Amino acid sequence: MNIMSQTPFFSVIIPAYNAEHYLKECIDSVLKQTFKNFELIVINDGSTDSTELICQNYKVLSTQFQYYSQENQGQLIARMEGLKIAIGKYVLWLDSDDYWDSKLLETMYKYILCYQSDLIIFRYNIVNENGNFKEINPCAHSILYHYGSNKEFIQEIIKGFSGVIFCKCMKRVIAEAVDVKKIKDIKYGEDILHSLYVAKKCNKIISVPEALYYNRLNTFSVCQTPTLKQIYDSTSASDAICEFLKKENFAVDLLGMQVTHWWMNVLGLTTKNLNKNHMQLSNVLIKIRDSKSTVILNDLLWHTKLPLLKKIAFLIFKNKKMGLFIMLLAIYHNKSSKKIIKI
Repeated sequence: MNIMSQTPFFSVIIPAYNAEHYLKECIDSVLKQTFKNFELIVINDGSTDSTELICQNYKVLSTQFQYYSQENQGQLIARMEGLKIAIGKYVLWLDSDDYWDSKLLETMYKYILCYQSDLIIFRYNIVNENGNFKEINPCAHSILYHYGSNKEFIQEIIKGFSGVIFCKCMKRVIAEAVDVKKIKDIKYGEDILHSLYVAKKCNKIISVPEALYYNRLNTFSVCQTPTLKQIYDSTSASDAICEFLKKENFAVDLLGMQVTHWWMNVLGLTTKNLNKNHMQLSNVLIKIRDSKSTVILNDLLWHTKLPLLKKIAFLIFKNKKMGLFIMLLAIYHNKSSKKIIKI
């Protein structure tokens, strides 16, 4: 029987941008799944390498494989374009430089039959350039866990767990119900926002102990290169998260936790961009100074668990002393680097 003669149970969506280095391994890991009732959709997001050629070859080889291309619009839009095409009952997203364990879909199917879940979160492995990997548990629980409510899961996301979208299997109707217009312009931190909006739509959520996804530390990825825009985008994402938490009436301590994460991220991204033109860096910092996240952290600063030095750094930033702020970060970074060298 043709495996695509029936409606696929799973839709697997791969957004691909200049993915020639690892795309074959990625696609093969899906086509070699032990559970065969799925469709595979690849969205070429304006690639300029051989991604197109690779995908055209797979169209000939597999009836489960669907290929579409678009102008470059970013990973989130590519994911959503794939979702418009998908017809499976459940949907999963796979990044084009990553790959799956051959039993991922089979495992998800068994859990779905048993628990009728809206959303399943599974573990993943981070793979370095030498092929060594480390297992990551994206949830706060070490065994199979049933969340009592979607609010419990949302709290876990804000605490730093479960933010990535690639380790989630969800009902397609839930994925389709998310209004991506609210997050389509955010290019850094969009996974967390997407996860929040998905969680809001779910009633039955479980996390499972299997590590079935291999997330590659890709040296070819543009995401590995720090940019000034990431500072601005991370602030836009944080502002949207704060707005979500306020609208859903979450406690103020969760807001404090979110803006604490945001400020730590700003400090890290600013430090990584110290080699850029300091005037340009200062201009970006000035732009985010009046953000919602800045206002909230200013109100809650002394109720957060931020170290004193990072609180002082925030006050310098808040008072528009950007030159001093950048200089102090540079001094701190140089001292930290020397300590690392001594070790």
